[in-house]
Amino acid sequence: LAGAYVDKMKITLDKKNEAEIEFSGPATDGFHMGTDSVLNNVSTGGASIAVQSGMGDKYSVGARIKIGSQSTVYTVTAVSSDTLTLSPVLASDATAGDAVIPYPIASTTVGSPISTILGSVTIAGSTVYITKASITIDNGLTPRDDEYAKDVISGVKLGNRKVSFEFELYLRKDYLIRYGKAKRFVQQAVVFVAGTTAGKIVTINLPQAEFEIPVIDGGNIEEVMLPVKGVALASTTTADDEINIAFT
Repeated sequence: LAGAYVDKMKITLDKKNEAEIEFSGPATDGFHMGTDSVLNNVSTGGASIAVQSGMGDKYSVGARIKIGSQSTVYTVTAVSSDTLTLSPVLASDATAGDAVIPYPIASTTVGSPISTILGSVTIAGSTVYITKASITIDNGLTPRDDEYAKDVISGVKLGNRKVSFEFELYLRKDYLIRYGKAKRFVQQAVVFVAGTTAGKIVTINLPQAEFEIPVIDGGNIEEVMLPVKGVALASTTTADDEINIAFT
């Protein structure tokens, strides 16, 4: 993918699974590249190579590849049947049988994963016990995909960011106060903590959370649940403090 934007981020906490984080959003373009090998020898300075018969469709224009043991990264500028035109031209000889592989983007892993289902949740400083929760940041991006004569998006239009949350807990008598505060739209601080080992803890703080009025449905189930949803608000119209995330 090229020109990718993060539109939404979702953090999920669940007693049955480890903490998870997801990112999604639009990208300006996408390329594909497979793994194959050079068909014929090509000398240094050559502008193209041929891959094995019928394998040209493994690659698209814009793909970034490496050839054999060469350190140079090449961009595919054209694909004609099984012939790939390259930029820059070959920095070294390409020998028949050399691997033609996707360019492996170097990555760096920082920090330690939270490999636990332990943590805590507090509302206005009081501990509550949930069964599951999710926190979502929606940046409200809109792709510019309506421009005539363009086959890729040129960017995105910025929108208003929204931070929302939802969680579920058993309807205990000491939790019913949350229902009353939601009816009065009382803002409360909500803090989610995942992990209990130093160096592997993430804290998600929503200082000004406003709750929707929960829908309580007893039905024919054995235990009644209290579903809680809401949004995190900024402290002022110009503040940027709906949410903060800390790793400790």
